Amino acid sequence: MAIIRSITDGPARRGLDAVDLATLAVVVVAGLLRVPQPLHGDTLTFVHGGDVLVHGRLYADFWDIKPPGIFYFTALGGLLFGFDEVGQHLFELLYMTVTAGLALLAARTLPGRTRRFGNLAVLLAWVPHYAVGTCFFALQIEGIIGPALLASAFLGLREEKGARFASGCMAAWIIAAKQLFAPLILVFWWLSIRHRGGRAQARETAAPLLAGAVLVAVVLALPFALQGTLGEVLRTVFVYP
Repeated sequence: MAIIRSITDGPARRGLDAVDLATLAVVVVAGLLRVPQPLHGDTLTFVHGGDVLVHGRLYADFWDIKPPGIFYFTALGGLLFGFDEVGQHLFELLYMTVTAGLALLAARTLPGRTRRFGNLAVLLAWVPHYAVGTCFFALQIEGIIGPALLASAFLGLREEKGARFASGCMAAWIIAAKQLFAPLILVFWWLSIRHRGGRAQARETAAPLLAGAVLVAVVLALPFALQGTLGEVLRTVFVYP
């Protein structure tokens, strides 16, 4: 609980320092080396599904056993940078850099030099994702969800309501990407609520978490509802497995 207390009550240090920025620079350089890497295997399926999500009816024109979260990820990457390998790798790099930055901000709430463990964690977790991963492992949901889980847990433990709202938003996307992570999300929320104690504080803590999760769940479900494929999505996510 001491670690949780340091995150929730840790001093709000201003931004990232030079060491943090250098750590992010290493992540960016490692990611840029992967940009020309071709799409392969599951990655092609994810990108095609994202393309269908934007231009067609996912789970009708194209069906896959995966929940819709990964297809929203590649669809957003396609809209921002393109549905080719360069565009998808650039979007993945943007996502990984942002989540690495959140991890470093989380580490800055730790006391003294122990916050440098955050830099070490980013170098050991984010950089090998690019340095040793082959094209088969690019855009795999397990590699993408890990940073999002860390960011959601950190934001959920913060005092600011906006941070907990963002945590709920990320949690909804994580569950939409792989529903098996739902129990872990509930553990994070339980720790956040339990740390504050009291029913009034628990309701105040849970409200922004639930609001963010419900909002994103509605946004993710709306396109399928409008296209008449929501039932097929629910069967894929909850019945087929």
